[in-house]
Formats: sequence, C-alpha cells, structure tokens
Amino acid sequence: MGPKLLKTNASPTRGHNHLNYEVVLRPVAELKPYTRNARTHSKQQIRQIARSILTLRLH
Repeated sequence: MGPKLLKTNASPTRGHNHLNYEVVLRPVAELKPYTRNARTHSKQQIRQIARSILTLRLH
C-alpha cells in the first residue's frame, strides 16, 4: 500500500490568494528529519514537552 494523497485548496492568509496543497500521508518510519532545520530541542526540553502533552492530554 503506497502513500495516501489528499488534495485541498487552502488559503494561507485571509485574502484572495489561494494555493493548491498536496498532503501525503506516510508511515512514520518513512519520515526523515530535515538536517538544516534550525529548530532543535535539548533532551530536557523534549522531556518537558512530553510531560506537557501528557498533562494536557494532547495525545
């Protein structure tokens, strides 16, 4: 079974500019981190985020 493709028309802002987006649903194992991503978290921050998710029941 291959990736599932969802198409939608979405507006990034409240204007007349509409862009077509394609969303591909893939298994987590196929995801690869973007090596140039400037957003990184320390192990302590990851633990704090995980604790917050569990506390707020966002899972």
